[in-house]
Amino acid sequence: MNTRTVHELAAELAPTLGKGWRVGPAHDADGAYHGDHTARLYGPDDAEISAHVETWRAPARQRLILTAWAPFALTAHTDLARLPQITVSRSKPARLIAHDMQRRLLPAYREELNAARTRGQEHQAQQVARDAVVADLVEITHARLVDAAGGEVHFGGPDDRATGFFRITTADQGARVSLRVAPDAVLPLARALHALNTATPEPAAVRTP
Repeated sequence: MNTRTVHELAAELAPTLGKGWRVGPAHDADGAYHGDHTARLYGPDDAEISAHVETWRAPARQRLILTAWAPFALTAHTDLARLPQITVSRSKPARLIAHDMQRRLLPAYREELNAARTRGQEHQAQQVARDAVVADLVEITHARLVDAAGGEVHFGGPDDRATGFFRITTADQGARVSLRVAPDAVLPLARALHALNTATPEPAAVRTP
Protein backbone atom coordinates (compact mmCIF):
# COMPACT_ATOMS: atom_id res chain seq x y z
CA MET A 1 0.00 0.00 0.00
CA ASN A 2 1.27 3.50 -0.87
CA THR A 3 1.58 5.84 2.04
CA ARG A 4 3.18 8.71 0.10
CA THR A 5 0.86 11.32 -1.33
CA VAL A 6 1.50 12.26 -4.96
CA HIS A 7 2.84 15.62 -3.81
CA GLU A 8 5.30 13.93 -1.45
CA LEU A 9 6.42 11.61 -4.24
CA ALA A 10 6.88 14.58 -6.59
CA ALA A 11 8.94 16.34 -3.93
CA GLU A 12 11.24 13.28 -3.87
CA LEU A 13 11.36 13.20 -7.68
CA ALA A 14 12.39 16.82 -8.23
CA PRO A 15 16.00 16.64 -6.96
CA THR A 16 16.60 13.28 -8.66
CA LEU A 17 15.68 14.76 -12.06
CA GLY A 18 18.60 17.17 -11.94
CA LYS A 19 19.37 20.82 -11.45
CA GLY A 20 16.51 23.26 -11.82
CA TRP A 21 13.62 20.90 -11.05
CA ARG A 22 11.17 21.73 -8.27
CA VAL A 23 7.73 20.68 -7.11
CA GLY A 24 4.81 23.12 -7.18
CA PRO A 25 2.69 23.96 -4.14
CA ALA A 26 0.23 21.40 -2.80
CA HIS A 27 -2.48 24.05 -2.48
CA ASP A 28 -4.14 25.97 -5.29
CA ALA A 29 -4.65 29.75 -5.40
CA ASP A 30 -7.81 29.43 -3.32
CA GLY A 31 -6.01 27.49 -0.62
CA ALA A 32 -7.56 24.11 -1.44
CA TYR A 33 -5.27 21.12 -0.88
CA HIS A 34 -4.82 18.75 -3.82
CA GLY A 35 -1.58 16.96 -2.97
CA ASP A 36 -3.08 13.53 -2.27
CA HIS A 37 -3.70 12.76 -5.92
CA THR A 38 -1.92 15.37 -8.05
CA ALA A 39 1.22 17.49 -8.20
CA ARG A 40 3.20 19.64 -10.63
CA LEU A 41 6.88 19.47 -11.44
CA TYR A 42 8.64 22.49 -12.94
CA GLY A 43 12.00 22.28 -14.66
CA PRO A 44 14.52 24.16 -16.80
CA ASP A 45 13.36 26.00 -19.93
CA ASP A 46 9.79 26.32 -18.63
CA ALA A 47 9.25 22.55 -18.51
CA GLU A 48 6.08 21.52 -16.70
CA ILE A 49 4.97 17.98 -15.91
CA SER A 50 1.86 16.92 -14.05
CA ALA A 51 1.82 13.85 -11.83
CA HIS A 52 -1.50 12.36 -10.82
CA VAL A 53 -3.35 9.16 -10.04
CA GLU A 54 -6.88 8.20 -10.94
CA THR A 55 -9.04 7.65 -7.90
CA TRP A 56 -12.23 6.16 -9.32
CA ARG A 57 -10.94 2.57 -9.51
CA ALA A 58 -8.57 0.79 -7.16
CA PRO A 59 -6.04 -0.65 -9.68
CA ALA A 60 -5.43 2.78 -11.20
CA ARG A 61 -4.45 4.18 -7.82
CA GLN A 62 -1.24 2.17 -8.02
CA ARG A 63 -0.15 3.85 -11.29
CA LEU A 64 1.38 7.31 -11.43
CA ILE A 65 0.52 9.19 -14.63
CA LEU A 66 3.16 11.69 -15.76
CA THR A 67 2.08 14.14 -18.46
CA ALA A 68 4.15 16.82 -20.20
CA TRP A 69 2.55 20.24 -20.62
CA ALA A 70 3.29 23.07 -23.03
CA PRO A 71 4.52 26.31 -21.43
CA PHE A 72 1.91 29.04 -21.80
CA ALA A 73 4.12 31.11 -24.12
CA LEU A 74 4.51 28.15 -26.50
CA THR A 75 0.97 26.76 -26.42
CA ALA A 76 0.01 28.25 -29.79
CA HIS A 77 3.06 26.69 -31.46
CA THR A 78 3.02 23.29 -29.78
CA ASP A 79 1.67 20.10 -31.33
CA LEU A 80 -0.25 19.00 -28.25
CA ALA A 81 -0.65 15.49 -29.64
CA ARG A 82 3.13 15.09 -29.50
CA LEU A 83 3.45 15.92 -25.81
CA PRO A 84 4.37 12.62 -24.13
CA GLN A 85 2.66 10.85 -21.28
CA ILE A 86 3.87 7.79 -19.41
CA THR A 87 2.64 5.73 -16.47
CA VAL A 88 4.80 4.09 -13.84
CA SER A 89 4.25 2.09 -10.72
CA ARG A 90 3.53 4.42 -7.85
CA SER A 91 5.43 2.14 -5.49
CA LYS A 92 8.74 2.54 -7.31
CA PRO A 93 11.51 4.48 -5.58
CA ALA A 94 11.76 8.07 -6.77
CA ARG A 95 15.16 7.49 -8.40
CA LEU A 96 13.73 4.72 -10.59
CA ILE A 97 10.73 6.85 -11.59
CA ALA A 98 13.14 9.65 -12.46
CA HIS A 99 15.13 7.19 -14.60
CA ASP A 100 11.93 6.23 -16.44
CA MET A 101 11.19 9.90 -17.04
CA GLN A 102 14.70 10.60 -18.33
CA ARG A 103 14.42 7.68 -20.73
CA ARG A 104 10.79 7.64 -21.82
CA LEU A 105 9.36 11.13 -21.33
CA LEU A 106 11.89 13.96 -21.24
CA PRO A 107 13.68 13.35 -24.60
CA ALA A 108 10.42 13.53 -26.58
CA TYR A 109 9.28 16.46 -24.47
CA ARG A 110 12.46 18.46 -25.11
CA GLU A 111 12.24 17.66 -28.81
CA GLU A 112 8.70 19.04 -29.09
CA LEU A 113 9.52 22.13 -27.00
CA ASN A 114 12.50 22.89 -29.26
CA ALA A 115 10.28 22.45 -32.33
CA ALA A 116 7.66 24.75 -30.78
CA ARG A 117 10.29 27.42 -30.12
CA THR A 118 11.44 27.18 -33.74
CA ARG A 119 7.86 27.51 -34.97
CA GLY A 120 7.37 30.48 -32.65
CA GLN A 121 10.47 32.21 -34.01
CA GLU A 122 9.35 31.59 -37.60
CA HIS A 123 5.92 33.00 -36.77
CA GLN A 124 7.51 36.09 -35.24
CA ALA A 125 9.66 36.61 -38.33
CA GLN A 126 6.55 36.33 -40.52
CA GLN A 127 4.78 38.90 -38.36
CA VAL A 128 7.69 41.33 -38.70
CA ALA A 129 7.70 40.88 -42.49
CA ARG A 130 3.93 41.36 -42.65
CA ASP A 131 4.11 44.51 -40.55
CA ALA A 132 6.71 45.91 -42.95
CA VAL A 133 4.40 45.29 -45.94
CA VAL A 134 1.48 46.87 -44.08
CA ALA A 135 3.60 49.94 -43.34
CA ASP A 136 4.49 50.27 -47.03
CA LEU A 137 0.83 49.94 -48.04
CA VAL A 138 -0.18 52.63 -45.56
CA GLU A 139 2.39 54.97 -47.07
CA ILE A 140 1.49 54.18 -50.70
CA THR A 141 -2.32 54.25 -50.38
CA HIS A 142 -2.62 57.00 -47.73
CA ALA A 143 -4.71 54.48 -45.80
CA ARG A 144 -7.73 55.78 -43.92
CA LEU A 145 -8.02 52.77 -41.61
CA VAL A 146 -5.47 50.22 -40.46
CA ASP A 147 -6.14 47.02 -38.54
CA ALA A 148 -2.60 46.04 -37.65
CA ALA A 149 -3.62 42.89 -35.75
CA GLY A 150 -5.68 41.62 -38.70
CA GLY A 151 -3.21 42.79 -41.33
CA GLU A 152 -5.84 44.96 -43.07
CA VAL A 153 -5.25 48.29 -44.78
CA HIS A 154 -8.36 50.16 -45.95
CA PHE A 155 -7.99 52.98 -48.45
CA GLY A 156 -10.06 55.43 -50.43
CA GLY A 157 -13.12 57.49 -49.60
CA PRO A 158 -16.43 58.66 -51.09
CA ASP A 159 -14.72 60.97 -53.59
CA ASP A 160 -12.00 58.52 -54.67
CA ARG A 161 -12.18 56.47 -57.87
CA ALA A 162 -10.93 53.36 -56.07
CA THR A 163 -11.71 52.18 -52.57
CA GLY A 164 -11.12 48.87 -50.85
CA PHE A 165 -8.70 47.02 -48.63
CA PHE A 166 -5.67 44.77 -48.59
CA ARG A 167 -5.69 41.85 -46.16
CA ILE A 168 -2.33 40.24 -45.49
CA THR A 169 -1.99 37.02 -43.50
CA THR A 170 1.76 36.57 -43.91
CA ALA A 171 4.15 38.42 -46.18
CA ASP A 172 5.08 35.26 -48.10
CA GLN A 173 1.44 34.40 -48.91
CA GLY A 174 0.58 37.60 -50.73
CA ALA A 175 -2.62 39.48 -50.00
CA ARG A 176 -6.36 39.32 -50.49
CA VAL A 177 -7.57 42.51 -52.17
CA SER A 178 -11.10 43.88 -52.36
CA LEU A 179 -11.70 46.82 -54.72
CA ARG A 180 -14.57 49.02 -55.77
CA VAL A 181 -13.76 51.35 -58.64
CA ALA A 182 -15.57 54.06 -60.56
CA PRO A 183 -17.04 53.05 -63.94
CA ASP A 184 -14.36 54.88 -65.91
CA ALA A 185 -11.63 53.10 -63.92
CA VAL A 186 -12.73 49.53 -64.68
CA LEU A 187 -10.88 49.12 -67.98
CA PRO A 188 -7.70 50.91 -66.82
CA LEU A 189 -7.67 48.61 -63.80
CA ALA A 190 -8.12 45.53 -66.01
CA ARG A 191 -5.21 46.66 -68.22
CA ALA A 192 -3.05 47.23 -65.15
CA LEU A 193 -3.85 43.74 -63.87
CA HIS A 194 -3.01 42.22 -67.25
CA ALA A 195 0.29 44.08 -67.30
CA LEU A 196 1.01 42.84 -63.78
CA ASN A 197 0.35 39.22 -64.78
CA THR A 198 2.55 39.38 -67.88
CA ALA A 199 5.44 41.40 -66.43
CA THR A 200 8.67 39.85 -65.18
CA PRO A 201 8.55 39.83 -61.35
CA GLU A 202 10.89 42.31 -59.74
CA PRO A 203 12.98 41.38 -56.69
CA ALA A 204 11.28 42.36 -53.46
CA ALA A 205 12.57 45.62 -52.09
CA VAL A 206 14.41 45.42 -48.78
CA ARG A 207 12.90 47.76 -46.23
CA THR A 208 15.55 49.43 -44.12
CA PRO A 209 14.89 50.84 -40.67
